[in-house]
Parts: sequence; C-alpha cells; structure tokens
Amino acid sequence: MRARLPLVAGTIALVGVLGYVVGAPRFTLYRYRHADPVADADRAARRGDFRLVGVQGRGIELPGADSILGEGAAMKCAARVVPFTSDVISSDVVRDLNGVARSYAHAYNVRLLTAAPGRRCTPAFPA
Repeated sequence: MRARLPLVAGTIALVGVLGYVVGAPRFTLYRYRHADPVADADRAARRGDFRLVGVQGRGIELPGADSILGEGAAMKCAARVVPFTSDVISSDVVRDLNGVARSYAHAYNVRLLTAAPGRRCTPAFPA
C-alpha cells in the first residue's frame, strides 16, 4: 500500500493540473463573456485605476487605445492582461476567449480613456 501512495498522489496532482489548464480558460471565457466592460471601466475610473486591459498576441495588445492615444502611445500604459489569451490557438475555447477578450478590452479601454482626465492612462513606467 505504501509503495502505491506516491503513484496515487502523483496521479491526483496531475489530474488537478490538467483540470486547471483545461478549466481555467473556460472560466475566464465565461467571466469575460458575461462582464460589462463599460460598467467595469466606470468603476475603475471612480477608484482612480486607469490601467488598460490588454490581450496577448505577438506581444501585449491594448485594443482601442491607439485610436484615442495615437499610434504606439498605448504601449506606455500600464495594463492588466486577460489570462489565457494568446496568438497560439490551441483549442476552440482559446479561440473564443481571444475574440471575447479582445471585444471586452476594446470597449473597456475606449470607455476608460474617454473618462480619464486628459485621456491619459496609468504610465507603465512611472518617472
């Protein structure tokens, strides 16, 4: 029995890790699909939190921000990145998450930047 205990514990740990890897993108997709980016941006602005929402692509992308701040200016902004977004589409869930996250981030960033004083974001690298 004792000889099997490490095998059982290892199997349980592996199942837990796989459950996290498979289940977490689904949970994130559900969360962002049912979120209200305008209300979330308004709450953040009231708290004084002007970080943008980013998605992973070939780097961190900040949808909607360049249209307000100017090309490339958004990269100077601090951002919270939606987890499990990627330029590698490993499953239908990840593909759906990328689309939902990009739409959410665009609406959130546009709303936040129009509500921000002087249409400024929180700097990524404070002086």
